[in-house]
Amino acid sequence: MSLSSMRLATAVLRNIPRTSINALQSYNTVSKPSPVLSSCNPKRPLSSLQVNRAKEWVEVTFETSDGASYTVQGKEGDNLLDVVVNNNVDLDGFGACEGTLSCSTCHLIFKKEDFDKIEDPCTDEELDMLDLAYGLSDTSRLGCQVCLTKALHGLKVIVPEGTADARQI
Repeated sequence: MSLSSMRLATAVLRNIPRTSINALQSYNTVSKPSPVLSSCNPKRPLSSLQVNRAKEWVEVTFETSDGASYTVQGKEGDNLLDVVVNNNVDLDGFGACEGTLSCSTCHLIFKKEDFDKIEDPCTDEELDMLDLAYGLSDTSRLGCQVCLTKALHGLKVIVPEGTADARQI
């Protein structure tokens, strides 16, 4: 830091009322940060990487329109976007918004019996993004919003051919 920058910082600090400095100090003494939570489910973290260390493994198969099939594992509680990312599954453009519900690139199609096993309900925000997805069906969901459970072990999902990124519309 240059001498002039230090003088400027000192001058700024001298002009701040003491009550503001006390408020800033108490703000910085928070002992534990709050977890980052998903906008669709306030009890579900955006990323499940640290939460699920002792959970059971669940097998998932992603089938693409060109016939490729990827069978991978994720931990119970991981969302399907995390499973794709953690296993380096080569799905072009999948999860472009990183699970923030601002695109539909992680659109997946489920079999009816598997769709009925999904515990987390579809939210209005997810439905809005699904309206923009190519190949929408009655059993469509966004992978970033579907968390794995024991009941979903052996899950097979279809990855539609086209993707739509709402951020580019």
